[in-house]
Amino acid sequence: AVRRGAHRPRGESFAPLPALSRRLFGVVFAVFFVLYFFNAMAPELSPDGSTYHLGIVSRYLRAHGFERITADMYANLSQGVEMLFLFSFAFGRHSAAALTHFAFLVTLPFAMLSYARRFGFPVAGVCGALLVFVSPVAGIDGTSAYNDVATASIVFTVFYLAQIWASIDSNRGLLVLLGLVAGFCYAAKYTAFLAVPYALAIVAWKSIRRGAGFLKPLLLVGGCATIMIAPWMI
Repeated sequence: AVRRGAHRPRGESFAPLPALSRRLFGVVFAVFFVLYFFNAMAPELSPDGSTYHLGIVSRYLRAHGFERITADMYANLSQGVEMLFLFSFAFGRHSAAALTHFAFLVTLPFAMLSYARRFGFPVAGVCGALLVFVSPVAGIDGTSAYNDVATASIVFTVFYLAQIWASIDSNRGLLVLLGLVAGFCYAAKYTAFLAVPYALAIVAWKSIRRGAGFLKPLLLVGGCATIMIAPWMI
């Protein structure tokens, strides 16, 4: 990555944030980051996190693979985020899984801010990102081994990718990414499946407005989404 320069930013640069907004975001984010970080490192006390989110993960780890679970309805839910927990749980158990979810909590406000800067309303982006980040429900959930903040972050990423694709002429590679992330919404939570028809609707509508064919883009997005959905259906 270093040799190829993959770590260097490419493409367009956003206009700098106003000084007051930059300081406000930096100070508030830093204070709550420290607060959340140490809460995420604390022993896992959340009812759902310590029971079924990580309870099922711990069974998979002990069995060294998936095992058939017939006495717990939660085992029938898609577990895409929990599979991310599995890697960290193997090394640091419950707190490591909570820190994995915390990473999504940290990412979400930056994604919101990036979206706002890209489309020309940075001050509103700062306010919106901070309102989400300092919200007590987001803080409690995002520092526990839950999957709700992770799902919100993934769903917002679908929205952001769809907006980027709609604002440029054509980018097949971006459609691949859009489909994969939309499909991962279903892997995170069944109810987040709505991200898939949303992505397909945006692609179809924009393709028609551009006077271009919409069947191939829809098949590309739908096929990539299926890759992320199919394992949980199977």
